[in-house]
Amino acid sequence: MTKRFDNIWLGLGLSIILTAIAFFGFYYINEDRFHTLSTFFNYITFTGMFSSVISLSALPNLILFFLFIWTRRYRSARGVLTAVMLITLLVAFLRLS
Repeated sequence: MTKRFDNIWLGLGLSIILTAIAFFGFYYINEDRFHTLSTFFNYITFTGMFSSVISLSALPNLILFFLFIWTRRYRSARGVLTAVMLITLLVAFLRLS
């Protein structure tokens, strides 16, 4: 029996979207300090905080992962894990370069 919304691509897509929303949430929280998005990008790039902000942006994926696990949508949970692994590889690349 297949469940609705139980798809690896759905989990991957939602996870990437949630990470982007969290990233821009950090900007929105600090909007009075940076005023523009380009200033925010320049600040986190030049201070070496870009990989840290991306790592923190991936934390809300835990909620999505557990939501899929609790509703027994294991394929979607697998997609979330795939996205988290890709984000981890990105962070490792950024920290080592």
